[in-house]
Amino acid sequence: MTNNIIDALLQKTVKINLKYLRHKYVLFSKKFPLLYDVSRKLSRFIEQDELYLFLKFFEQEKQTLNFLQIGANDGMRNDPLREFIVFGSRWKGCLVEPIPSLFAQLQKNYSRIANQNRIKFENIAISNDEKNIDLWKISEKYENYFPDYVKGMISFDKAYFSGNTLIPNFEDKWITNETVACKSINTLLQSFKEPIDLILLDVEGMELDILSSFLFTQELPTCFIYESCHHSKSDSEKLKLIFASNKYIIGDFGTESIAISEVFFESLCSKSSGSNHLDRIVEKFLR
Repeated sequence: MTNNIIDALLQKTVKINLKYLRHKYVLFSKKFPLLYDVSRKLSRFIEQDELYLFLKFFEQEKQTLNFLQIGANDGMRNDPLREFIVFGSRWKGCLVEPIPSLFAQLQKNYSRIANQNRIKFENIAISNDEKNIDLWKISEKYENYFPDYVKGMISFDKAYFSGNTLIPNFEDKWITNETVACKSINTLLQSFKEPIDLILLDVEGMELDILSSFLFTQELPTCFIYESCHHSKSDSEKLKLIFASNKYIIGDFGTESIAISEVFFESLCSKSSGSNHLDRIVEKFLR
């Protein structure tokens, strides 16, 4: 009995240490984008979550891969698209990030493929009011006091930070504001010469504000990926209604949700038979 307890404790300790070492390695590798990208690529031989599997299927099925990523941050932090963009020459699109310091990092982290002329950058915020507006973020003075994922938090609403469970014992001095230029999503899309296939939004709970003004036209994106973990139940239901009324099926992928056109969902279902990987994805949309 005692030996079993000791063995269980040792196994748990090893798992914790491995998780800690992996976390430290990821933070280190982010200082060197090529090392980070290669490590990420190699890790996919061992670990393939459902979001990755969906994007892999999306990449294989679509003839064009034109994308718009709103809230691109530094181009590495919690970014499900990066590994496809840097290794997939068919991916073409626009990366949007409003905070100047993060925007500079974003451009630097994608500099390796800049000469391929398939990525453009926009240093703006997306808002229905096309004017300069204040964005709140963790002050650079206090960034090192927080985990890496907190550094990417940005909001139009100062109260977003004081009520956030990820920032216990919040103090006003920890955050600062920056004035940034804004465009609506519809104005931005008018600058694209080709239809968009995928839109990814990571805007700290502002997805409903952006999508409620989106012009759902005949040339609809096949897919929307949006961070859903910050939404109230009411906002989640409103988003589902918007997508359902425009013939999209929604799947829950943890902190993200994915909305795909009914036509693409039918294609996914038809090719999932006998494939454990695709069956896992289909189940996400059927729950």
